[in-house]
Amino acid sequence: MKIRTRLTLLLVTAASIIFGLSAFLMIQLLDRNLYTTLDNSLTNRAHFLTLTLTEMEHGVSTRPIPLDHPLTLGGTRIVPLVQLIAKDNRVVASFPTGTTSPLLPASTVSLASHHYIYLNATPKGFSGEYRFLLEPSSIEANRTLVIGRPIGADAQTIGRLKEFLWMGWVLIMLLAALAGNLISRKALAPIEHIRLQAEAVDAEAESIALEIPNTGDEVEALGKTMNALLVRLHKVFSEQRTFLSNAAHELRTPLGSLLLELELADQESRSKEELLRAIKGALTTTQAISKLTENLFLLAVLDERGENAARESVDLVDLVYQSVSIREDLAQKKNVSIEVLGLSSAVIKANPMQIMFAIGNLLDNAIRHSPPQGKVIVTIEMVNDEFRISVSDQGEGFPPEFLPIAFDRFSRPDNARNRKDGGAGLGLAMVKAITEAHGGKADIASGNGIATTVSIWLPGAP
Repeated sequence: MKIRTRLTLLLVTAASIIFGLSAFLMIQLLDRNLYTTLDNSLTNRAHFLTLTLTEMEHGVSTRPIPLDHPLTLGGTRIVPLVQLIAKDNRVVASFPTGTTSPLLPASTVSLASHHYIYLNATPKGFSGEYRFLLEPSSIEANRTLVIGRPIGADAQTIGRLKEFLWMGWVLIMLLAALAGNLISRKALAPIEHIRLQAEAVDAEAESIALEIPNTGDEVEALGKTMNALLVRLHKVFSEQRTFLSNAAHELRTPLGSLLLELELADQESRSKEELLRAIKGALTTTQAISKLTENLFLLAVLDERGENAARESVDLVDLVYQSVSIREDLAQKKNVSIEVLGLSSAVIKANPMQIMFAIGNLLDNAIRHSPPQGKVIVTIEMVNDEFRISVSDQGEGFPPEFLPIAFDRFSRPDNARNRKDGGAGLGLAMVKAITEAHGGKADIASGNGIATTVSIWLPGAP
């Protein structure tokens, strides 16, 4: 069911309940006021009528007959029915005169033998409903005064009022439905406008932004949230397209080289030396492709799983020394020394292979960019309950414009340089992914002509 329909039904229901309760209370109030007025009118004349009928019973009446004192209600003069009933249910006096038969049954009259009562009934010999007051005579014992007046006209008035209220209820429902539809349409128009814009969004567009109504309410907040979501989605899609393009580019060159080397090896005119050289080149290229695909797979796993579940308590200092030991030969070939400073023990809960991969990547980069006779310094320290491993080189540093994208995938300071010197541009991206998977972070400090320091932060073991 549409929101507009639900809002309309809600408004109609609320209007129905409010109008229904108001009408019910009004009818109850009118009924109560009507009977209160009737009862007061009957009560005010009870003593006079009792005295008059008692005198009529004994034949000594000198008072005007009740016809000269009709009841008045709302400006209408009404002559009541009056009887004085004996204990044996005989009519000892009445008005109009000549009504010798009791107006009400004896069982009803007996109810007022000790106290007065009010009731509605149709008197014997008359039509229509009357309001009666029955009370013991205040002048003579064993007598009951019965006073009644017709209420048919009043009941008809209330009945007509009820009919008008029913018609008003139907009209109120129609007006509420119309108002609910108009109000909901007006209230939901900005949301529908946003929906239509979102439906027409082109994922390939350079920028995506919805026109947000300046309403200052939840609709505007929803629009801003939608815009923020679209920006994030557009960024993800752009990164995905860039990633696929870069991955294809990185694979195309070595695959092309591998194809040429295999074609060379397949030639009948090639010499044994050429065959061995082609095989060696194909092996090197295949190893590069294998390493690239392994790195891409690890990134995909980290993206999918987030925090790594396969963890154990390990000493971060031991992992650093193991990583340094593995790269001693590489450092000697580059004539670069490696020095480890800081803590002697740092226990963390981590996947040791991934942490060694991240540290090793930082060491590889530092050795690669250090000048001959240079030094790579690894510092292990604790800062605010976190362990920081910093790897610094003495190279030329990175240009400032590279630093914001240093941890992006396939990013390199110089995209034109060859892969032998710079790799595929996945190293720092993998360092960041591994560190974040362990609840940490990575940062870089560098500049033209300034030594580069890359740091990873890892939480200590709980």
